[in-house]
Amino acid sequence: MIIKTGKSFQDKVFDLLERGKENAISIDSLVSTIFGTRFIGSLLKGRQIRKAIEQMREEGTPICSLSTHKGYWLAKNWEELDEFLAEYESRAYRILHTASRMRKAFREEYHQESFQLMEING
Repeated sequence: MIIKTGKSFQDKVFDLLERGKENAISIDSLVSTIFGTRFIGSLLKGRQIRKAIEQMREEGTPICSLSTHKGYWLAKNWEELDEFLAEYESRAYRILHTASRMRKAFREEYHQESFQLMEING
C-alpha cells in the first residue's frame, strides 16, 4: 500500500503509527509505505520521516522508540511512555554532559595557550 493523498507529510506518518510497542512499525516499512521504495538507498527519505516524528514529538505526540526495540509506535499507556522518556532523557543528558566536558577541556587548553602567548609577548 502506497499512501497518496492530500494529507500533510506528518499526517501520513502519524496514520501509520499504532498504539502499543507490540505494533511498532520499522523505518523501512514507513519508507516503503509512504514512498513506495525500500529504505536501503533511501536514507534521505528515512531522514524525512525521522524529522516528521521529531516535529510531532515536539508538539507533544507520544511517539515512542527504544534502542532495544525496532520501530516506532504511539504510547498506549504511561509505562510505555515512561520507558521511552527515560531513554530519551538519558540520551539528552549524555549529550549535554559531553558538550560540557568538551567546552571545559577546550577552555582549559585555550587558557593555557593564551597564558603562554602572554609570557612570550610580555
